[in-house]
Amino acid sequence: MRNRRYHPVALLLALALLLPAASLAEGTALPFGLQMGMSPQQVTAALEADATLGSLTPDTEDYGNGAVEYRYGGVTIPGTDLTADSLSVQVDRNNSLKADRLTEVGFVLSSPEHGIAAFRQVLAAMTATLGAPDADPFGEEAVSAYVEWGTLDASWTTADARVSLSLNRMYEENLTVQYSSRLNYDPADLAE
Repeated sequence: MRNRRYHPVALLLALALLLPAASLAEGTALPFGLQMGMSPQQVTAALEADATLGSLTPDTEDYGNGAVEYRYGGVTIPGTDLTADSLSVQVDRNNSLKADRLTEVGFVLSSPEHGIAAFRQVLAAMTATLGAPDADPFGEEAVSAYVEWGTLDASWTTADARVSLSLNRMYEENLTVQYSSRLNYDPADLAE
């Protein structure tokens, strides 16, 4: 029997091709049954299957470059009693294979009546599903940023997503929640 040696680039390519499938199976749980890397058909099925979103018709924006955004108005942020002004779900080709897949989900709550209380409520809901944020959003550095800029931030980094919660009180108060994919480009792209 021959001793086989595999080329490192071939091994990296094989792993890179498996990552999107693996991340979909064990990825970060997003609101409404969504997961990063879902195909447009899977995204549509998840949105239609959700009790709230299934009864709403989204505004759909096709940017003509492979990016399609579904926008909903008046959607409750999961785990809270807060109603977001908008929910955005984006499918695009921001990846090495130029394959259509879910890469972003975001909520915007404009002019919350009690912004800091709203931030704390969303923080508690997100901590219940994602665990503690990467840093204390009320730590010394965070308080200094709040004093100077009127912002509060919390973030989580998972294997497949970056998640952020932000309150900005400068000029017009708004609260945002953003889920963004971390698995977009394959290391094999860099091979010579």
